[in-house]
Parts: sequence; structure tokens; C-alpha cells
Amino acid sequence: MQKELDSILVGALQWYLNKNFSYPYRGRINHNIDLGPHALSYYIPGLLHAYKATGNKKYLENYERLHQQYFYNPEWALADNFEMPEVPSHRNSVDRFINIHIALRWGCRVGWLSENAPNSIYYKGLLEEFIQWNHRLLSNNLKTEGLGHDQDNMVPSTLGYPPEWLNQPFQHPGKKEENGGDIYCIIDRACFPAFRKLREQSYFSTLKPDLVDSTPILETLRFVNSPDHFTYWYDPEDRLGNIKLQCRSWALQAQFTTAWLTAYWRLRRMGKVD
Repeated sequence: MQKELDSILVGALQWYLNKNFSYPYRGRINHNIDLGPHALSYYIPGLLHAYKATGNKKYLENYERLHQQYFYNPEWALADNFEMPEVPSHRNSVDRFINIHIALRWGCRVGWLSENAPNSIYYKGLLEEFIQWNHRLLSNNLKTEGLGHDQDNMVPSTLGYPPEWLNQPFQHPGKKEENGGDIYCIIDRACFPAFRKLREQSYFSTLKPDLVDSTPILETLRFVNSPDHFTYWYDPEDRLGNIKLQCRSWALQAQFTTAWLTAYWRLRRMGKVD
């Protein structure tokens, strides 16, 4: 089984490598790392795994190249240029490594890299930063009237939303994508838990139980008491317009559901849940 899985991973990764990590995305845009740095959360661990599976040095060379080009490059890693045009900036000094966090936000491979990467010392330090970041994010958004950030994909800050942002009406940016489709609505309010962070932080809690306080994970799990919390957009009046290529309100988000379940069962195995 392991050989079959390795061949699939290596084959998929080679496809991206052949295209220099640039490819058409959903018929809308030409996706590349500069446009969507979160792709590094797949490329970085994937390249290392491909090297370990095949021994081919080209994968290790590209692994090192991407680190030099992005993570080790202060002009990119520490740039204060993160902005979501439709969401007001809401950050503070502890969010200084926002670019690296966004680049690795999908998946939990920082823990694996901290133990298996040739530059594991770098990832050991990064793992502690991720644990602290997630703890602040979850702790600062434990509100019964609003959980986490709507934009779970791109959390720009670990601060809780200001009270005046809560329960705000939907705001359509009125912009179009390159293909003419409507850009999805951005909601400047807190109403969803940061579900992907539940999955990530619960993994870190099993990896480094002495460093992770599970309390905010447990509290967030308890607050999620309605299927509404598992939808991409929660709009009880269903006021969203004709939005192409995007999820509609009331559409269950598989990543949210599986992230909640993953966190629950991990904490249950650890004896944190009765």
C-alpha cells in the first residue's frame, strides 16, 4: 500500500514541478505560489516526501529552492503587505509572521517537518509559533455570539473581532473575477469557528501535549451546537445573490465537518473529552 501511495504523491508532485508550480485553476486564473502561497503547504512536505520515497535529488533541490525564495527571504517572509481588500485590517505585532502562516495554513505538516526535515531546527521553532498563534486565535474568539473568523482560509489576525463587527449584514464587494463571475460575499463579522485550526491545534496537542493548552479547543467544540456552524456562509434569510463557482449558504463544508470530528476524537483519545 505504501508504494502505491508514494507513486501517487510523486506523480502528482511531478506534474506541478513540470509546470514550475503554475497552472490553470478552476478555469479562472493561472495559479502560482506568488498568487496563492498556501500552495506551499502541499509543495514543501510533498517535495521532501518525494525525495525520501525516490532518492531523487531534484526534489530536495526544489525543496531547498522554495525555502530560499520564500521562507528564508525576509523581503517575503516579513513583508507587511498582507491585505484582504474586502475585510478591514485587524492585526497586531504578534501576527508578524502572517505570510509564513498563510503559506502553511492548509494541513498540519509543520509538526511532521519539525521531526523529519533536513532543516528540522527551523520547523521546531516554527511549530512553537504555530501553537501560540492558534492558541491566541481560538482563545480570543470564544464568544457565544460569534465564533472565530468567517474567512477561515485567510485569518489575518489572532485578535478577536471588535464588538462592532459582530452580527453585521452581508456586504457584497460588487467586484468580478477574471471570467466575469461574481466574487463571493465577504462578511465582516465573526460567526464561524476557525475549524481548520481545530484540526491543526488538536494534532499539535497530541504531538506536543506539554506545549498545547486544549481548553480553547474544547470550548470551541462545545460552542458548535448547530449545523449552521458547518456551512460556508450562514445566512438564515438566504440573501446571497447569484454567485458563480462558489458555495452557497447552507452548503455543508466537508473540511469544517471533518476538522471538528478530527479534533473531537483526538482529544477523546487523550482523555480530554468524557
